[in-house]
Amino acid sequence: MRRIFIITASLVGLLAVVVAANFQFPQITETALKMQCSMTAPSENCQKRMVSMGHVWALKDNLARAAIWYDRAAQAGDPFAMFHLAWVYERAGDRDFKMTVRQAADNNRMNAFHDGPDLSPALATSGNFKLAAEWYRKAADKGFAPAMNNLAELYLSGRLGERNLQQAFNWHLAGARAGNPVAAMNLVLTYKTGMGVPRDPAEAAKWASFMPADDAANASDMTLSRTNVYGSPIAPQQVAVLRASAKQHLPVQMDYAPLKPDSRLPTFHAVETGLGSSGSDPAALQRKF
Repeated sequence: MRRIFIITASLVGLLAVVVAANFQFPQITETALKMQCSMTAPSENCQKRMVSMGHVWALKDNLARAAIWYDRAAQAGDPFAMFHLAWVYERAGDRDFKMTVRQAADNNRMNAFHDGPDLSPALATSGNFKLAAEWYRKAADKGFAPAMNNLAELYLSGRLGERNLQQAFNWHLAGARAGNPVAAMNLVLTYKTGMGVPRDPAEAAKWASFMPADDAANASDMTLSRTNVYGSPIAPQQVAVLRASAKQHLPVQMDYAPLKPDSRLPTFHAVETGLGSSGSDPAALQRKF
């Protein structure tokens, strides 16, 4: 028994070393992939390894290198790879947009981007968003629910040139029906706020109690962390809860209540009063709070 334990511990330790080496020296893993896998017609196992290679480069914030490996598996028809490739294009599009806004600020031309909350004219300048939509749609057509949700998010934000709330609702609904819990979260918000559909508390309550699908498509850490709720990724704690719910086949409760005031914090009125009475004296304002 002791010998078995020692062997098991050694294997676990070796696996940890291999994983660490893959992350620290990804070029070595890339070389092995190129030697062992076809780059044009990879096997299913090689597609999974390519997606993992893409994850490594994405975690290192090298989106261009990540896209290369996601693309190789995506071209072979892997919906996981299609989703993550789309996510890379979306992330690149966001970076392009932020750079555009920053350059506009430097040139004192920020008024061009202040037409209200819909920034779609500026967002549409990035072809990366169109590529993201293309790959999300391909994954969605293969039944990949997280891609349905993120395609809805592109329509919701106006990243494709203009907001389309009906398309956003349709794809959120499709994703939720396919078992994606994040899409269900979006439906709860949609029915509560009336964003694109009539407000419906009953429908919001219906989707607030949700049974996530127990499969890698809907419940993996990397996929969940890249699946958005009204434009933002869900928190790590939410990822953990959703994964546990899926594995234990238990429904998760998803409700969004207004924030409750904290008596320890000053109210807006108190802040305004303080600003009015203290003028521009920071010390006076600090004494009030």
